[in-house]
Amino acid sequence: MKYYILNIVAWVAAVCVIIFAVVSSGSFQDSRIKIIHISNQSSIDTSTDMQGDTEKSKKSTLDETDKILFTNDKSDSLIYYSSVPEAVTLNDSSLLFFETGNYKTAIELLQAALKLDSAYARAYYNLGVANHRSNKLGNAIKFYKKASDIRPYYYEPTYNLGVLYTSIDKNLEAIKWFKKAASIKGNRTSASAHYNLGILYKKINKLVKSEASYREALRLRPDYIEARFNLALLKIDQDDCQAGVKELEKCKNLGFNKPKLYRNLGLCYNKLGQYEKAVLSYQKRAELENSAVAWYNLAILNKKIGKFDAAVNAYVRCLETDSTYYQASYNLAALYNKLDKKDSALFYYQQAVTLNTNYSKAFYNIALLHYANRQFDSAITYYNRVIELDPENMKALYNLGLSYNKINKLQDAADIYTKLIDSDPTNTKGLYNLGTAYLKLGIFDSALVCFNRLVNLSQEPKAFYNRAKVYSELGDFGKAKLDYEKAIELKVDYAKAYHNLAILQEKSENYTKAVILLNKAIEYDSKNWKTHWKLGQVLVKMNRIDDAMNEYAMAANNKPSSKKFKKEYDELFK
Repeated sequence: MKYYILNIVAWVAAVCVIIFAVVSSGSFQDSRIKIIHISNQSSIDTSTDMQGDTEKSKKSTLDETDKILFTNDKSDSLIYYSSVPEAVTLNDSSLLFFETGNYKTAIELLQAALKLDSAYARAYYNLGVANHRSNKLGNAIKFYKKASDIRPYYYEPTYNLGVLYTSIDKNLEAIKWFKKAASIKGNRTSASAHYNLGILYKKINKLVKSEASYREALRLRPDYIEARFNLALLKIDQDDCQAGVKELEKCKNLGFNKPKLYRNLGLCYNKLGQYEKAVLSYQKRAELENSAVAWYNLAILNKKIGKFDAAVNAYVRCLETDSTYYQASYNLAALYNKLDKKDSALFYYQQAVTLNTNYSKAFYNIALLHYANRQFDSAITYYNRVIELDPENMKALYNLGLSYNKINKLQDAADIYTKLIDSDPTNTKGLYNLGTAYLKLGIFDSALVCFNRLVNLSQEPKAFYNRAKVYSELGDFGKAKLDYEKAIELKVDYAKAYHNLAILQEKSENYTKAVILLNKAIEYDSKNWKTHWKLGQVLVKMNRIDDAMNEYAMAANNKPSSKKFKKEYDELFK
């Protein structure tokens, strides 16, 4: 009874589709057969001293529109022939239901056709398509294979088996069927099979075979843009940018005008050092795509080659496209800072931290700008925020100590430097500043510990110089003299060391030696009024009044604010 009803339905449907059936010779037409798209594979240049996003997609894939392939080649009609007219009618009738997406009815009609002719390859193929579209992949595989078994040179089911196995990540099985499909037809039709083989070989890292497949697709179809583009990507992946550019330029000449083309051209030209061409490619990509990331990468390249105004404009376009792109705000701020436009830099750094409240690098740079403007309280606030976000940031910790030192909060500075040294015991700058803070605070034993460690770590002249100062404060003048002499040995023009060593000679009433040392200090730093003053004091003690007056006059030229100096000067010149 069911078979009888189906026959009635089939004969009615046949009347509706007779013209369609004659034109298509019993197969469903699908305009998508010629449409084979490619992936958006590419990568961009990231060489920048700023933080930013990058694109790193590296996969070529079968396009969604290439999932199911229907026959439209009438020359192969004998392959699909059935000697049972009723079976042909049922097959042709099922195609009407393909159009409406009623695959259930189409399947029933095709099954009825196969009961009449069990060797009807076209019906098995269309049954495979119907199941494929219904996502019944096991059935689809079974019917495609049946069609291929009956007619070994039937291209379409063989090809579709390759597509289906690709969709479920059975790459080796997919390769097997695409290779078979490629061997059936040696004309333009099989170019897509070679193209998909190129993709699959790339996925399993057989790059030589991948390239060979793309080139065979291009031999069959020289205008096959997608195969040429993927061949270019393959060469780029192999760091052969010259070959990549060659293929990409051919794509452009064939009329391929997509953002991904210019993105990859920009990448290659950048790697080849052809920066002007790279900029033009990135510019074209940005104009076509008008995406934030396109403008962002154009800005990075313009900055790299010193086109700062163009870089600024590109960052602005990026933010106009996506106002939440905090990396662009950060990079634009850094660029303005480089151009010495501090207010604009501060504005965009603030914008960056507003968009990303955990952006420690932006907070750090805001702190730097406040420190440079001598706004030390604000700098302290932002450095503390950086340390809250990034406790291991030694630069922020060090600069926080400097900021406290600038507002004379020496104990706070010492506490910060202590944290720094606890985290990084060999940080010589931190040790030096901690020792200096203790020296100013009068905590000489702690200062001595710091400078002892500094001497052991660095053997730098200033380490010996500062340890000598600590020894002097502790009354150990012998050790102080030795350290000043060591500092001078390491740095012959160390004027301050000569000066302080002279003071120790003065304390020992070795005035002649003190005068020699002070003259050495003046030789290396003639503008230090305190050295002229000290030399004047020693000369007075030696009763060389005229020479002393000359040194006091030299000191007075610097208009010192010291009341003690002024009193001595007045008494001497009376």
